[in-house]
Amino acid sequence: MKPEIKEIMRLAKLAPSQKSIAEDYYANLSMNFKNAGEGLFKIKQIMAKYKLGFKTAYDAAMDPSQLEILKTMNQK
Repeated sequence: MKPEIKEIMRLAKLAPSQKSIAEDYYANLSMNFKNAGEGLFKIKQIMAKYKLGFKTAYDAAMDPSQLEILKTMNQK
């Protein structure tokens, strides 16, 4: 198993039986960033900065408009 998939499973709190979900996240990150590692780095930054769970941070990393909304909400 790729280390990125293990990291996704850890961050998303997925059970070993949910490996296919982590693989889907991995595939989407690989397609939308230079590589999955870069996407994971961005997700971790969003999780830490905005104190969000994996799924919400993943959605924000994948959709720039959601990230802008988070930035706007964080300024208040």
